[in-house]
Order: sequence, then C-alpha cells, then structure tokens
Amino acid sequence: MATAAVAAADPSPFVSCDDFVRVRNKQDEHLRDEFAEVRQQFEQVDARFDRVEQRFDRVEQRLDSLESEFHTFKVDVNARFDQIDARFNYLELDNKRAEARFSNYTLKNPTLRITPIPTYDPTRGIVQPEPAFFPRHAKDFYSLRSPSTSRHRTMLSYLVSFYDIQPSAPEEEDEDDDDADMEDSDPETATARRAVELLEAILGLNEDNFIHFRERAAELRLQRTAPSVIKRPQPPAQVEEARARRQRLELLPPAPAAAAAKDESWSEESARLGWRARTRSTPPSQRVTINNLYRRRDRR
Repeated sequence: MATAAVAAADPSPFVSCDDFVRVRNKQDEHLRDEFAEVRQQFEQVDARFDRVEQRFDRVEQRLDSLESEFHTFKVDVNARFDQIDARFNYLELDNKRAEARFSNYTLKNPTLRITPIPTYDPTRGIVQPEPAFFPRHAKDFYSLRSPSTSRHRTMLSYLVSFYDIQPSAPEEEDEDDDDADMEDSDPETATARRAVELLEAILGLNEDNFIHFRERAAELRLQRTAPSVIKRPQPPAQVEEARARRQRLELLPPAPAAAAAKDESWSEESARLGWRARTRSTPPSQRVTINNLYRRRDRR
C-alpha cells in the first residue's frame, strides 16, 4: 500500500507497455472513425457528383434533342417556304403563259413578233428561251415544217429540247391518212411537221388567222389593182349616129347683138337696184358700202 501510494504521488515518466497499447488502440480507433467519416463524406460528395453528372447528362441529352427538333423544324420551315416560293413561281409562270398564249392566239399578221412561252427550272426558276433560237414571227415559225437551212434545223432542235416535247416517229403515225402530203414520205420532214404542230399548241398560235389575213390582203390588193371598166366597142353605124346626135345638141354661140343687149339689160337692172361696178377710179363716196347705204337712207 505504501509503495502504490508512493508511485501515485510521484508518477514515473515511462509508460508501461499495456498502457501504450491501450492508448495506441484508442488513437487507432479514433483515427479509423475519423477516416471512416471522411470516407463517408467523400462517398456522399461522389454520390452528389454522380447525381449532378447524371443531371448534366440529362440536360445535355435534352439539349441534343432540342437541337435535333430545332433542326427538323428549321428544315420543315425551309421546305414550306420553298414550296410557297415554288407555288408563287408556278402561279407567275401560269400567268405569263396565259398572257403570251392569248397574245399569240390573237395574232393575224404573220410578220408580227411571237411572244415566247417560258418554262420552269427547279434550279433557275422561270426561264425564257434564247432569242437567237426563237422564231421572230409566224412566217419564220411555219417555215420550220421543212427546215432547209442549218439555222432552221438548229432552231427546231433547240425548241424541241427547250419545251421537252417528243415528236412521234413516222412509223407511229397513221399510214392510211389521205390528207398527208407527199413531203411526209421523208422521215425528217414528217418529224419536223409533227414538232411544229406540238409547238403550235404550246405557243397558242392559230394558223387560220394568218390564212384569213393573207386572203383578205390578196382581195384588197386585187381591188386596188383592178383595171377600170372598159366600154364595149360599138358598131360603126352606132358611132356615127352618136356623133351626129352630139353635133345637133351643141349650142350655137350667142350673137354679138344679143350679147350686148344682155349686158345692157344687166347694167340697167344693176343701176335700178343701186349696184354699181366697182373700179379703182370710182370715188369712195360713190362706192356701194354699208355706211353709204345707211347715209342714203337717212337723207331720204
């Protein structure tokens, strides 16, 4: 008891092995608890980061979806605007075609200019034919039925390609057609005539108008150049009789005395009425004027 009391009163600077082990165990437990708590906090932070990352992933997916939807919407809007533009182009094309066909249908003079019919190209829009390869008037157009020059052949080939027509081959046409001309035996001429018929329908031309115009012009030309009516020759006996009749009907010239009497009676009548011959030697007071007539009336 005395030894224990002495030891308690005067502690030794050395620690026993059991005390050291116990202290170390407590420190280890404390460190394990702290590390476990820190690890748990890190795990919580990692879990939170995972949740945030998942949210960012969902936001990114949503943005991608919105971008895809916006791109689709943009494509749809552009497609609709393109359709609207195409419709307006078609309306404008139809309007121009109708005006040009009406103008061509009313043509009568074959030397007047033909209005070209435009076409539509999806890449270029409304396209007009080249003026160098388009006929100037109906006379030039109908000469393409029998293209005899390289210019006519080039023009016909261009018009067939521009308006995208397919003239039927000669063997596809009716061989029993009684109205066919002898020139149709040539395949090139038959194809050209068929192409001109199709182009005539596209341009809205009416050949009867030009035929009537030419006939009317020929009639007027004949009327202007028609000779005067020539009298039929009369027999010699009738000619002599007519000559004698004209000689009997000729009036004899009046005698000088009768002429003088006539002049004198005219002068007397003029003097009685108050009229006088006006000459340069007649004084102004004697000239017949309105003022002199009034003066004479006042004097009376």
